[in-house]
Amino acid sequence: MEAVIKAAVKKPTAVANIAYRILTPGMVGKVTEAISHSFGGEKARDPFALSLHLSPSDWRDMTGMFVERAAKQDKSVVAVDTNTGEVLGCIINEDWKETLPQAYRSLPSVWNPVRAIFHELHTRYKSHRRNRILPGQVFHPLYFTCVVPEVRRQGVVTGLWHASVDVARENNYQSMVCETSSTVSERVCESLGFKLTSSVAFNDWMFEGENKFAELPAISNHFQRLSIWERPIPSDLY
Repeated sequence: MEAVIKAAVKKPTAVANIAYRILTPGMVGKVTEAISHSFGGEKARDPFALSLHLSPSDWRDMTGMFVERAAKQDKSVVAVDTNTGEVLGCIINEDWKETLPQAYRSLPSVWNPVRAIFHELHTRYKSHRRNRILPGQVFHPLYFTCVVPEVRRQGVVTGLWHASVDVARENNYQSMVCETSSTVSERVCESLGFKLTSSVAFNDWMFEGENKFAELPAISNHFQRLSIWERPIPSDLY
């Protein structure tokens, strides 16, 4: 696995002294904090945080369970400043067939619209596939991929994605899927070879008779839909 991380370091980045490492249990705290502040902090631009007023504490509740589990699976990638040891970004990767953590079902009610729209998106994605997905086929970087605000737009997210593709290849996955919620992240996916497969428009999706995300396109024209994108993973096995 070390060879995968070394290969990722060679990818273009404007940040000096950065290493891409496999997530381990010792990193869980720092990674969870990086995600919670990236998505819920003052500089956050996540549509769900903006529409539902989700705080770093809310994101910590949501993401901590996934980060802790992923730290035992050798699939997730963390960008680390080798001078300070600080986490600069991460991608939490799972097998698509991984079941949801038990604590996910007990999240506070503020998360209910988010859980529901992701469920709808995943249902649409699965309905478009010809065959049933089996374990070990689809590699799934979770929604809360992040780069801390201080080093955004400096190539870190690209390095994280390339490292994750390498991890998927090492584990013989056939394809990779990811979710996006803005046109900015959609452009990143397109540049990395992903193709749009399914989406849910924010302005017409209803939760319990109410459109919780109707105002998102007005907040920013980048917020139009929640989408799933997919790309094949090249392998020597097929």
